[in-house]
Amino acid sequence: MVSKHHKQWALILFAIAVVCFADGDIPSATARLNQNVTGIIDTHEHFYEGGNIEDFLRLSAGLGIEKTVFFPTGSAPDNDGYIENMEALLELQHKYPDRIIAFCTVDVEEPDSAEIFEDCLNNGGKGLKLLSGHPDFYTTPLNSPNIQRLFEVAALRDVPVVLHVSMYHLPKAAEEFKDLLDRFPTVRVQVPHYCSTLYEGVHLEICADLLDRYPNVYVDLSMGEGIERYFNYMREDISPIKDFILKYQDRITYGTDIVLSDDEPSNDSRWLLNRMLCDFSALQEDEVYCPAIPSTGENPVPGFSLPQDVLRKIFVENPRIILNI
Repeated sequence: MVSKHHKQWALILFAIAVVCFADGDIPSATARLNQNVTGIIDTHEHFYEGGNIEDFLRLSAGLGIEKTVFFPTGSAPDNDGYIENMEALLELQHKYPDRIIAFCTVDVEEPDSAEIFEDCLNNGGKGLKLLSGHPDFYTTPLNSPNIQRLFEVAALRDVPVVLHVSMYHLPKAAEEFKDLLDRFPTVRVQVPHYCSTLYEGVHLEICADLLDRYPNVYVDLSMGEGIERYFNYMREDISPIKDFILKYQDRITYGTDIVLSDDEPSNDSRWLLNRMLCDFSALQEDEVYCPAIPSTGENPVPGFSLPQDVLRKIFVENPRIILNI
């Protein structure tokens, strides 16, 4: 039996090896370094114009990630800068069509937001990301006429919508979201961050109720900047989070919620790899090795150590259903 100590060293050596291959032949290295799941689809990353996407693509390939969904979102409260980000991302998708899945985004208060969304789809966009249910972006009801028009386009074009909804902090928005889902039962919707229910405790029953009621809704496990809080909950009691993952394994996808921008830590390739390893370790190991969070070395985090069939659903099968690929 391999000890936890040896597993941790294996991940350290894996990180070093992938960095060494960062400017070389990462795909061939993948076959030797990662024997678990291949063909992974990452469903949640952000791109700002000027972001370090080339390093991301090289390093993610070394982890077995075949395709990545990027969102060209802007800054609060009105998604400022999204047009430039979206145009740059669509150009990068044209350059890397087998690696990048570019989503569209809009300012939902613009009267022509549905037309902007359609234009993006006509230029290669594969779906829609809305930040409207995030506390920093919640300026209009989630069932507003403009958002309904966006969902009408998504339904007509058969593309998914990723909609950030703070189900715990914004109960009013949660009810508006349910009304939207009732109106558009055929639109595939992904709600990030466990429905944003890992705040001030673990409130996954809210997310579970949503999944039980709406078969077209999926959830991603990305935690972004909230990963230290996430690890604290896993240290306190990992059981309810793991039970949730296992119960809803057919409705869950993988992502890290990294922001690729010219003024973000993601510009450093070593930080980028270390941050990716946090999520891979949490899902696959019984003890988390997260080089981006030094405290995990001093105070180890129990990992989910998910079975291979569950990992394949989260990494590959469920994303393919949402993206219709």
